[in-house]
Amino acid sequence: MPTRKPIMKYITVAAAVFAITLCGAVYLLFFYSNTEQPLEAAYMPPLSTIQPTAEPTPPPTPKPIPGYINVHVTGYVNYPGLVRLPEGSLVNDAIEAVGGFSEYADDRSVNLAATLVNGQQIIVNSVPIPISPPPPVTISGVESVPALVNINTATSEGLQRLHGVGPATAQNIINHREQNGAFLSIEQIKNVSGIGPATFENLRDHITVN
Repeated sequence: MPTRKPIMKYITVAAAVFAITLCGAVYLLFFYSNTEQPLEAAYMPPLSTIQPTAEPTPPPTPKPIPGYINVHVTGYVNYPGLVRLPEGSLVNDAIEAVGGFSEYADDRSVNLAATLVNGQQIIVNSVPIPISPPPPVTISGVESVPALVNINTATSEGLQRLHGVGPATAQNIINHREQNGAFLSIEQIKNVSGIGPATFENLRDHITVN
């Protein structure tokens, strides 16, 4: 059989090539399986995209609670007395709280735009009332004490002519009308220090306010 040798020769060559290819494949597989793979670098976002941490918002400051003040309003107002008002109130607020000005009140005697303070006293005076004293009574050519003494206009000497009124009481009457304004009625003289019910009864028929 003349063709047997060439066939065997081809088979031998093919087997050798296959063996070499297989060995090469095994070697490459073994080589790459033992080669360390490089680690991937950790991702870092660009600095421009990093937002700064926001600072915590402080809690709102509580508003102070307004307090109150006590004010004494006296003189020519409708309801004189003690009133309680919020801090920062004006004199005008105090006048309104006591019913406003009364008759004969001089609204120019107080500053309505002034700010009040705790413990303040507001005195509303009266407008000037020009009243002429009554003429003196003449008996047998002797000038006697006037029939009525105007307690709004009389001087200290004139007041002392009244029974039971001395220098101290006369000065108290003058101080009272200077601080609180003119007397509106003779009964108001009982508010003067030193003049009680008994003294007033002695003065009732000898005094006037107009």
